[in-house]
Amino acid sequence: MSKKLSQNKLPLLVSLRRKLIRVGAVFLALWLAFGHTIASSGSLLYKNYLIRYDRGWDILCEPYKVQPKDWILKIFHQKGEISYNNFTEFVSIFKRLNPHVKNMDMIRPGQIIDIPLRKLEPGTFPGQATGMVTIPFVSLTKMTQAARKHSAVYEVKKGDTISQLICRHFGRFGSTSYKKGIKKFKTANPNIENLDLIYAGQKLYMPDPAVRDQFRSMASRQQQDNKQQANKIAGSSSLTEQPAANRLSMGPDPEQTVASTLAIAAQAIGAKLLEKGTYFVPHQGKDFEVDMSVHPVMKLEQPIANIVFSRKGRVMGIDSESLGAFWPGAKVVPYDEQATVQQVVTAIFSTLEEADSETASHQEQQQGTQISFMDHGVLVVVRSKWTRTHKDQRTICITPIQSAEEQTPESMRRYLEQNDVVIKEILPDTFQESTSALNSGIQRHAIVNMLDLAPAGPKDFVRNLARSLGLTFSPDVVVSFPYAGIQIKAVAHWLSSASGKEILIDFGDLYGDAVKAIESTGPTVVQIFATDDNFMITRKIFDALELNYEKDPIFLAARRTPEYNVSLTIPGLLYTKQEKEKVLLSPAALHPAVSELLGKADVRMIVW
Repeated sequence: MSKKLSQNKLPLLVSLRRKLIRVGAVFLALWLAFGHTIASSGSLLYKNYLIRYDRGWDILCEPYKVQPKDWILKIFHQKGEISYNNFTEFVSIFKRLNPHVKNMDMIRPGQIIDIPLRKLEPGTFPGQATGMVTIPFVSLTKMTQAARKHSAVYEVKKGDTISQLICRHFGRFGSTSYKKGIKKFKTANPNIENLDLIYAGQKLYMPDPAVRDQFRSMASRQQQDNKQQANKIAGSSSLTEQPAANRLSMGPDPEQTVASTLAIAAQAIGAKLLEKGTYFVPHQGKDFEVDMSVHPVMKLEQPIANIVFSRKGRVMGIDSESLGAFWPGAKVVPYDEQATVQQVVTAIFSTLEEADSETASHQEQQQGTQISFMDHGVLVVVRSKWTRTHKDQRTICITPIQSAEEQTPESMRRYLEQNDVVIKEILPDTFQESTSALNSGIQRHAIVNMLDLAPAGPKDFVRNLARSLGLTFSPDVVVSFPYAGIQIKAVAHWLSSASGKEILIDFGDLYGDAVKAIESTGPTVVQIFATDDNFMITRKIFDALELNYEKDPIFLAARRTPEYNVSLTIPGLLYTKQEKEKVLLSPAALHPAVSELLGKADVRMIVW
């Protein structure tokens, strides 16, 4: 049965959630934090979890079968890192992963739901790309130890039975509390295999009924339930119901129908295709009827539009110019059986632009071909041929490309989708959707060549910088220079490049006209002040050594022209060494997808 949440229970449930989630999350956290350490302490409980894809993230999900007297918040509050950290985000993810749950206040026993537990980077768990992972989440020894902490030692007396002892503490035989007591007893006393066989003088651990049930069931019961439930889910739509474009390569097929091409085009632009039945349009007391098997209809939400496809420019015998009198706002797009997805999409946007060339929506659409956002100092700009705003306010960027080599890398598409930008790229004879949870080729972000200078101060920073760039740094060098008619000695720091250019570094030890006097003898003096940050220090040294560098370099995500591409402007200096080796020095905390992009471009990174 289902139970509708009463509004006056919300404050109590929300306050209770943090306490309950700590118990529910501890099992998963044990494995995530300690992994093999747990394995050595006793037998492991294994549990199967699903991997679902949502907006650039792999989501670790627990398959769950709704039980009698369950209600949605009761389930939510006991499960998952996402629920604990951000309950609002958790609910949003749940809705997207469980579209079959139309009303969250009304769930029914036996209903299968996927409960989101944690966001994952690709390749976090072995076998993650298959859509299911098996995780050892707690040891039986640990469970027994924890259960005994909330139990009292009892010595069996003559005439005692387990059922009598449990009834004494948990209530009448067969009641719900009695059954929970039996489960707790079994957890605390795993050495007792037969509950009907105990003897006088035997020591038992009797669980405290006042303590909440922290252990959902006996290990064998848990393992059996997990396997049965995971196998049932694996055969359900929750695992297999992935977007078709995420699984297929949609190349030309001699048997491909026009309708299937339109379906792929609709998916590419985020529209809904109607290709069966009759579409009724009210018209002067009599409906105007459109046979959608002959004239498929594509419905757009933003901007609101009805696209009607016609082979000869006529819809149900009416030419496109006159259709507006019968169906206001409808747009006619011509097509034929040989049309590719790219050609269909191009025709749709051309028709929309032509029809709305003087409207505000068209102006917004044109301005929307470039969108940008900042992420930890990195400016990300996405330029696409067309853009559309999805009903959930995400921006869909659609671009025709000429070859698979021009596609945006998978890790970058995930990164953009995490920032509400969906990349959709259309080849001349196929359509490439954004990332898939079941993409067998996806791995963790590549390990990149990155060095963290971790400086303790300006002098330490210069020493580490010189070492990392192959420069020669000689500290505390005595220099002699004429001043006011006498020869003066001072201490400075010598720095030279591979080309032979030499400079002196001063960290505030030289005063007055000493710098000019030294430079009059030949070497350039670079003064480092207490107010200089690492970026300023690096620029001063590069300029003095006449090194070849670029400030705030721009990198392209895909191997194609900048016109329709993703560009990333990274704060820092891109230094090109004489051997053409490129080194990026940056203070920015780069996302793994950005670091991976630089690594594939053979750019070495130095951060501080």
